[in-house]
Amino acid sequence: MSLKGKAVRLGARLQLLLLLSGWSAGQVSMPVRPDDFPPVPKQFSVKVEMVIPDEKLVEEFMMYWDEELNLTRFDYALGKIMAPYNTSRPMKTIHDFGNGVSFNMDGTLPNCSMSPLGYLLTDATVTAPIFRPRKFLLNGGNMTINQLLRALDPRQLFYLNPQDRVHNTTNKEIHRGIPCEIFSVLDNDFYIPGYGKSRVRHKLYFMSKEFARSLVGETPYMIPVQRTTSFNNLIGTTSTPKIIFNFFDFTVPPVPTLYDFSISQCIPKTKTEMTRETRESIQIRFPGNFSGFRIDQFIPQFRRAVLKRILAVGDLSPLRVVGMFPSQDAQNVYITATVLPRPPAQLLFVQMLQGVRGGAGGRAYTTAVDLPAEQLNTCAKLCTGVEPVCQKFAWCKRDDGTGTSRKCALRYGQESPARGEQVARMGELENYTCDVYQKIVNNSDYEGAVIDSLFKILLEVQDGNFTVALTSKTGNTVTLKAEDMRTDVSLGYEDTATPSTTDSRSAFDFYRAQSIIVNAAAKDQFSKLSPAECRRHCLDEKRFTCHSVASCVHGDCVISDLHGDELMNTTNGQQHLQSHTHCVVWTRSWKGMFTLASLLLPESSPDMVISGVSNEDTCAKQCLFNNFTCESFAYCSSATPQSPKGTRECQLFKSHAFDTMNEERVHKQGCWHLSRNYVQDFEASPGFELITDEKDMIKADIEPALERWQCAKECIDKLGDDGCLAFDICEENAADPDILSELDLLTSETENVLTTPAKITCRISSAYIGARSNSVKRIRANENCTLYSRTTYLDGTHVNSKTVGALQQRNPEKGYTISDMAGLAVGILIIGVVVTVVAFVWFNRPANSAGISLQREIPFVRFS
Repeated sequence: MSLKGKAVRLGARLQLLLLLSGWSAGQVSMPVRPDDFPPVPKQFSVKVEMVIPDEKLVEEFMMYWDEELNLTRFDYALGKIMAPYNTSRPMKTIHDFGNGVSFNMDGTLPNCSMSPLGYLLTDATVTAPIFRPRKFLLNGGNMTINQLLRALDPRQLFYLNPQDRVHNTTNKEIHRGIPCEIFSVLDNDFYIPGYGKSRVRHKLYFMSKEFARSLVGETPYMIPVQRTTSFNNLIGTTSTPKIIFNFFDFTVPPVPTLYDFSISQCIPKTKTEMTRETRESIQIRFPGNFSGFRIDQFIPQFRRAVLKRILAVGDLSPLRVVGMFPSQDAQNVYITATVLPRPPAQLLFVQMLQGVRGGAGGRAYTTAVDLPAEQLNTCAKLCTGVEPVCQKFAWCKRDDGTGTSRKCALRYGQESPARGEQVARMGELENYTCDVYQKIVNNSDYEGAVIDSLFKILLEVQDGNFTVALTSKTGNTVTLKAEDMRTDVSLGYEDTATPSTTDSRSAFDFYRAQSIIVNAAAKDQFSKLSPAECRRHCLDEKRFTCHSVASCVHGDCVISDLHGDELMNTTNGQQHLQSHTHCVVWTRSWKGMFTLASLLLPESSPDMVISGVSNEDTCAKQCLFNNFTCESFAYCSSATPQSPKGTRECQLFKSHAFDTMNEERVHKQGCWHLSRNYVQDFEASPGFELITDEKDMIKADIEPALERWQCAKECIDKLGDDGCLAFDICEENAADPDILSELDLLTSETENVLTTPAKITCRISSAYIGARSNSVKRIRANENCTLYSRTTYLDGTHVNSKTVGALQQRNPEKGYTISDMAGLAVGILIIGVVVTVVAFVWFNRPANSAGISLQREIPFVRFS
């Protein structure tokens, strides 16, 4: 060999050594110890742009990483349709590296898939090739989502392996306008989509410490900007990067926090054959409050510390505990959480071998079980439910294709059977071909029953051992000890709106945030109710008239007979409301039972004046539930935009606005007059009129402009609450000019018809109309009329065939007739005389005589 040839070979060898050591012309590269490499925060979130030049692929992922919990979450919406999900909709994927399970959730539809992270087992036996690997892309060369997510594994993207060799160059470069420090890393087992584990060289760009200090202050970590990865082999490093990662919005929480790793979407809310159990919620109470802490520091610490204790005590995976909802009242802090059921047992295994001969690969201990072909999950459950631990099972089918069942062979290939168990012989599987599954979860985090975990946590609380340590704003460590645990709670309700209904009696108004009803005002309490269900309990209450509710995020519901402003008073010195961060108070809205009568007030003095009210709804309630028959009220407010508080008062009147139309009225600044709206208890049917007997119907005089409002009141006044069941409004002598002849239009009589307003008539009836289809004998079509049939009594009871005439059983179908009402009036007159005599004796009894107190209470639910 010539001297020139030797020199070329020596130069190539020297160049190779320089490349492997990280040296290139124009810069100095110094070896870096792993301890000097930029540390990785225990928690962070970052947006990652992945670029694969050969595939012309650019995709973005939002990543959340928690090293202590060993969880990562990816949020993404791919621009390229990829298997296995084949969608461009937003997706969320959570990897539980500690237990080897992946959860993939659709961000738009309620879809979820669960699968084991099989590569955590298979990668242990895979070695990266020395030379540049060949592509192994499946599906005709298409990338898969799972390949992309595997490349984003934060443990390979941000951490070093002990075998990695790191060099730091002295030069700084500008990337995306950011001054960067550069590190070069030789990595022998980096996963690249399409190639698998490869020997690569990374070029890492970190934001320079000086530049980072000017943006976020002093930090113990460095902010990544970019990572380029190229193949590295004995020939040298390829110049073209195979994959590039750009990093944006790298964020580290100031205190340890809890990212949203909820997989609640993946677990059914009710018991199924797959889950075998239901989710259960718990609430743990700690005496104390937030004093001495900054709220933004206390809550993240508190949630995380309690979660870690729940996981440790209950032997649970962090993904099986969701919610971790903090709340506080005046004396305590709470955590409400939900423990999810065990996932299907099949999820805990990964297929390691496929299509192996049943007699080859080891023997199955515990006699093989025959199962239907669709019950692979049952076989997996059998493997998880035996002792000693079953790590493998075989799922086998007959070679000749006969039969529909499968053989489930437990502990397939494991070394020894359990003591006393029967050994499956080799010949039992000789004519079978098997798929072999190995357990990927090697602890009980996913295998323990929900009830077992809750029992462990409860015992820890009862023994006084459930404690968490927190750091206050002064740097001191404070220990909180749990005092009790509830299981009658629930999370996950989203219905916070008032029930949609046209019934004014069913309406609620939001009254007070971050409050709960307590002490004497709390008439009853329920649990596990959504806000809408809580309000429905109030409406259905029969023991008393429910006026307010307090509903909490964790499902507590408190109902009260006090309304709005009444809750601000006290009973025996005890408050009716108490602060609670995650409860709200709703109060019944009664103002819908009134209608605006006039902006002028009656000149006569009101029968009662109530000061210090907050709104007109309080006036409506006081008018409906008072010690006298209140038909209208005036609401007066001196509040202005310049003085929003002002003063507010109610003026209650016994008279209805229709009864005082001929009386003088006065104007008063900030006041208006509202009267009972009786027509709301009727359903209108345009184009129909009553044809009932005269004894069941009378005419009433009304003002044409008031029409249905006054007619409804006349019906109630004359026939009573139980007797008024229908009325109609008709226009008499109404002429339609479209059907008049040309000769008619020339006569003076026709002119009078066109210029004279139609007469409005009101007819009220005690006949029950019911559904129009069943009332053809009581109504008929008339385009000049509108029929109003009663739907609700004054106390809120629905009018139907069962409730009509409940006080007069002899005529349940038709209700009260006019003659019935006359007889009833005579009876009431006699009763009135007796009551007057009794009252006279009562009020003239000696002052010290014994007796019961009489108190009038208006129930708002009819008993039927």
